Amino acid sequence: SKDALNALMKYPFPGNIRELENIIERALVLTRGNVLCTDDLPVFVLSPESSDSDFFDVHASLSLLPLPDRLTAIEKDILETTLKKHNYHQSNAARELGISEARLRYKMRTLGIQKGTASPLYKSS
Repeated sequence: SKDALNALMKYPFPGNIRELENIIERALVLTRGNVLCTDDLPVFVLSPESSDSDFFDVHASLSLLPLPDRLTAIEKDILETTLKKHNYHQSNAARELGISEARLRYKMRTLGIQKGTASPLYKSS
């Protein structure tokens, strides 16, 4: 969307092209349509002044982990972000993620996600 494009154009990308690539990949995973919207972008892109350092702290720590652990952390963040967006309404979150409710509950259990315990990679305020 135009709003998403404007947000991306205004963001300074202190992490260079790799950061842009990571943001786009994450947005593509979260989007349900053919057009990326601002809802699909991490909060720090929409308000970069509030959380640039959080983003880099997280990515610096993730880069020390083996790939499977990094992927698990990213998957957990996506699930937590989506659940929070839907006030932990599992059927709505599962629908947005394109997975069954049973699969979502399994992922929540294996990743230790419970309502009120979210610790997303990208803080939402």
